[in-house]
Amino acid sequence: MDNLFCALGGGSHIGASCYYLQVDGHSFLLDCGVRSTGSSRLPQLSQLTSEFLDGIWQLDQVILSHAHMDHIGALPYLDAGRDLSILCNPVTQTLTELQLRDFDPLPQRLSSSRQRQLYEAKKERVLSMIHPIGFRRSYETDDYKVTLFPAGHMPGAAMTYIETSKHRILYTGDFSGQKELLCGGYYWPQELPVDVLIIEGTHAYTKDAWQQGYWNIERCLVHQLQLGQTVTLETTNVTKGIELARYLSSALMKSPCWFSGIYLDASMAPIAEAFETAGYQVYTPDIRPLLKPDDIREQAIVIKKGHQGRSYGSVMNGDAFTLHADCQTLTHFINDVQAETTILVHSEPSGMANISNGLDIGNKACIQAVDGETYLFT
Repeated sequence: MDNLFCALGGGSHIGASCYYLQVDGHSFLLDCGVRSTGSSRLPQLSQLTSEFLDGIWQLDQVILSHAHMDHIGALPYLDAGRDLSILCNPVTQTLTELQLRDFDPLPQRLSSSRQRQLYEAKKERVLSMIHPIGFRRSYETDDYKVTLFPAGHMPGAAMTYIETSKHRILYTGDFSGQKELLCGGYYWPQELPVDVLIIEGTHAYTKDAWQQGYWNIERCLVHQLQLGQTVTLETTNVTKGIELARYLSSALMKSPCWFSGIYLDASMAPIAEAFETAGYQVYTPDIRPLLKPDDIREQAIVIKKGHQGRSYGSVMNGDAFTLHADCQTLTHFINDVQAETTILVHSEPSGMANISNGLDIGNKACIQAVDGETYLFT
């Protein structure tokens, strides 16, 4: 078997992250997500069986980096009637179960109740195959070892380090260089050798520092509050909404602008409660659950999921910031790791200045992955 990598989704775009890795006779699937828009929401799982395997059941290991839907949403389609081994951090396991049971967008696309029942059965079978391992702990077989390290980004997010007899592979998943208020930044022991680095490149082709989005939201929000407005921030991602609440609570304490409180509406409650149960503080004296509309006072900030449901006062986009490493962080990380082969995924190449301008890796390879293309490595 050749040593190879193939992005089945989430290579040269963002969404449906799903990466096939074949190394030293073993097969790994890294994440299995969905796209939030478009006619085709799923990764090209059929390529697994048309080019690499006789069946999905031949996968040695599935590894989940974190519990955002673009990395876990297609998991039910891995049910092939046989057991799989699926690894992730315990917090990711809890959030994956919650996301797929309460926020899964795919069943509504199925045309009959029978199809939906079969889909739900597949989902439950796959969820039962998840085995949690903590950060800095390893899952070992006779032939390979998998160790997870904190990636920042969101609670439970992990970098995956795979060791075989001849190779060391690092998959960053989505990671953040900044120390997120909920979960801190990434941790990677620089002394560990890496032959192949698979790194998310959300901001590989942009120049903005990660702080820019936060600053823009804060500036617009302060303007509305100074006018005496209550403001609703709408987000498509509950995790981002909770991180934004923590940031605003801290930032506005340093501002002369007064606000009466930050409220997380009911759509965000299940994830917030799961974070709290896992030991991540969400609620503070400033950040509260929105139990009923009468709770809202003047000059309040409300954070809610999506456009549905009631909004209060002025409405703003609450998604316009990032939980991903910026281009400078990506460049430093690649230069520090010095892998023989670096593969960029989860990125959208453009004509703008890109990450390669700052790399100092000599003759080592840095490849932008394209969906469906196979990349060999020695």
